[in-house]
Amino acid sequence: MKKILFTLVFLLVSITASAYDVNINGIYYNINPIEKAAIVTKGEVNYQGDVNLPSNISYKGDDYTVKEISGDAFRDCMNIQSLTIPYSVTKIADNAFWGCVSLRKLVLPDHMEKLPEGMCAFCSQLVDVTLPSHLRTLSRAAFSQCASLSSITLPEDLLEIEPYAFLDCTSLASIVIPHHVGTLRESAFEGCTNLVSVRLSDNITSVPKRCFASCLKLSEISLPTGIRYIGKEAFVSCESLTRLDIPNSVTEIDDKAFSGSGLTSFNIPSSVTRIGESLYMGCGQLTSILSWPFGSIPNSTFMECMGLVDLEIPEIVTHIGPFAFKGCSNIQTIIISKNTSWIEQKAFGDCQNVKDVYIYREKLPSVYGQDRYDGIWGNYKTNATLHVPASAIEAYRSTKPWSDFGTIIAIESTGVEQVSSDKSQVTSDEWYTLEGIRVAQPRKGVYIKNGKKVVVR
Repeated sequence: MKKILFTLVFLLVSITASAYDVNINGIYYNINPIEKAAIVTKGEVNYQGDVNLPSNISYKGDDYTVKEISGDAFRDCMNIQSLTIPYSVTKIADNAFWGCVSLRKLVLPDHMEKLPEGMCAFCSQLVDVTLPSHLRTLSRAAFSQCASLSSITLPEDLLEIEPYAFLDCTSLASIVIPHHVGTLRESAFEGCTNLVSVRLSDNITSVPKRCFASCLKLSEISLPTGIRYIGKEAFVSCESLTRLDIPNSVTEIDDKAFSGSGLTSFNIPSSVTRIGESLYMGCGQLTSILSWPFGSIPNSTFMECMGLVDLEIPEIVTHIGPFAFKGCSNIQTIIISKNTSWIEQKAFGDCQNVKDVYIYREKLPSVYGQDRYDGIWGNYKTNATLHVPASAIEAYRSTKPWSDFGTIIAIESTGVEQVSSDKSQVTSDEWYTLEGIRVAQPRKGVYIKNGKKVVVR
């Protein structure tokens, strides 16, 4: 047994010692005599400085073409500063330049159509990259963690950008996606904290999961008119993104798509048939909900939106989901139309500054569970005033959780004295529809203000 173990160890040492066939001018190669090919590989000493690979070498009287770079050839060569790869190279293995933390310049052969995966990952000093003009695919994590890469020109022939391609490229300031690119993959630009502007290709049909997540300075991006899908957390934590117009082609917006962003307003076109949960969670700059095309507000949609002060639930809404407005601690007034029939757990939990709740429904809305009333409104309800239709006031006073409000009063009817069309009269005072329903923000139409009918154009 000892003899067998010694033999195995000897073979392993022999294999390690002969990991390359030849060293020519400081470059290590393995030789393929059948194809007359030389493969750049790792040697006894890591590469350093400026490296220019030759197209051909001579070995034992024969000429060999330098065709490949092995996966470990330059990996973790911490002192290499530039690398020029000749046209003769047709294959570069995945992760070939991974962790070359001093590499500043890389010139790739022009004929390459796909970059290797993880090619320059963790090359933290890389600033100058010449991509092949015929490149079709920018592969997975190709430039992930390249923290010094402030700009890069993508070739016009590019078709696809794979996952994590520019993950955490924290110096990248802008990017132009060429016209032919039809596919962006997950987290392609996630963590590009200094990315300010993005120009997307007109052929892109989806913004995938976490594509621009944590792009803290992103403020300039337009979605192409043919886009259909906005993925989960696509723009999460884009703090500088105050506006994003969603085209009418979009049919689906997934969970947390805009959570934590800087949006001050939003538009959801009628083409959208599905939205996910927590869509605007943590959007602290969002000040109002002017349009909402759905009958339901899903779980945690507006959770911790600190900019909301006067909240008017759109009349189309029949169902308010759990945690929908939880933690919106600056809300003072909540207006719920007669159409809202179902309110779930903690929908308005931790909204500690609520002073007035208006409910225009005569038939009491259903609530989540008979033992979780506190979870819907929170303890603040004892200090708030509940305004309800006069015809239903006794029902509200005798039924939990409504009976726990500190004060319950009837909604007063509004009179009409005269008509005005002066748009300048639109202020933050109380406004009502002709049906006597209070609104927080008047839009186009006829309203009642201070006992007078006012036309807002």
